[in-house]
Amino acid sequence: MNPFLRPRRSMLYVPGCFPRFLNKARTLKVDSVIFDLGDSVLVENKVLSRTQVVEAILSGGYGRRELVVRVNDLDSPWGHDDVKAVAKIGVDAVLFPNIESRQDVLDALASLDAAGGAHLPIMVMIESPIAVLRAEAPDSAAVTTATPGLPWIRAQASAANTALASWRVSTTRMPRALAAARIGDTCPPHRVNS
Repeated sequence: MNPFLRPRRSMLYVPGCFPRFLNKARTLKVDSVIFDLGDSVLVENKVLSRTQVVEAILSGGYGRRELVVRVNDLDSPWGHDDVKAVAKIGVDAVLFPNIESRQDVLDALASLDAAGGAHLPIMVMIESPIAVLRAEAPDSAAVTTATPGLPWIRAQASAANTALASWRVSTTRMPRALAAARIGDTCPPHRVNS
């Protein structure tokens, strides 16, 4: 089965700071598990969450589910370290948040390439009105849509380090992209034996 045409009927967001949730995701009937290192994790738990997600993925048990890691913004103190930690652990894709321009996509690809993940596809989150207004069509990447507002971008091997001319979310998806929101708990401060 072509991994880029796999069904994504259900995509489960799992905060990386809850080991119980990381374990529970192994048993749920979902198509994709998105391990979130970003918004659902408090600042004091960012490094711990990254470690727990890496350990969970390496220990396996997720079956045929697509495994995606949502990293922190690249301009945050954790973004590049997140990318380095997940680039070579066997995930199916890396999800980059708050993408607002063509340059943001290029920066995400460059960060992943530098971390040894040039083989990995990326997902991008279009989360702001300016991002929707700037969405244009790619010339050097194959694009399919995972969910509304969440384009899947996979640079072709020969174009991995070349500039994407642009990327597009069709106008029929824009209202849903603007309305998309994540609902979930925020991780509490870490407690021993929790």
